[in-house]
Amino acid sequence: MKAAICYEIGKNPLSIEEITLDKLGKGDVKVRMAACAICHSDIHSLRGEHMAPPLPAIPGHELSGYVEEVGEGVTYVKKGDHVIGSIIPEGCGQCYYCSRGFEQFCHKGYMIGKHVDGGYAEYIAVSERNCMLLPPEISFEHGAAMMCSSSTSFHSAPWNFRRASARSLSPRGVVPRRGL
Repeated sequence: MKAAICYEIGKNPLSIEEITLDKLGKGDVKVRMAACAICHSDIHSLRGEHMAPPLPAIPGHELSGYVEEVGEGVTYVKKGDHVIGSIIPEGCGQCYYCSRGFEQFCHKGYMIGKHVDGGYAEYIAVSERNCMLLPPEISFEHGAAMMCSSSTSFHSAPWNFRRASARSLSPRGVVPRRGL
């Protein structure tokens, strides 16, 4: 598969190359990319202005696509589903923050496109926990572009609301307004 890889911060940072996607782990989903928006934080990182990723890196955290394959134990999505991949960090699931639903503060957590390969590629492997179903009324392009704003809203919402609404986006659903 082709991917845009950053080897050096600040100097023509992306190189298009053929790479091999790692085998799926337990709970992982292989997504065939349909769209990946360019977030301004990606541009800042690649310029070295803040939060440079460990190199080499495949950036891109605002992503959408088709489920191509599911790993062992995946139950939420199936092959062919339209999904968006969330930048929401994958936490350890056990620390103080994770146990309260604030995975973004987990000291062992990771972010797509920063700590693990992102969506500037033909395929991406992500945890099922980072996938949300994309309704057919929403285009892949709009779904990808919604990811940062959705994540910001998600993390600003009270925990009870988040537990009830986090697994699916609805064009008629309730979206918290704080944080945008």
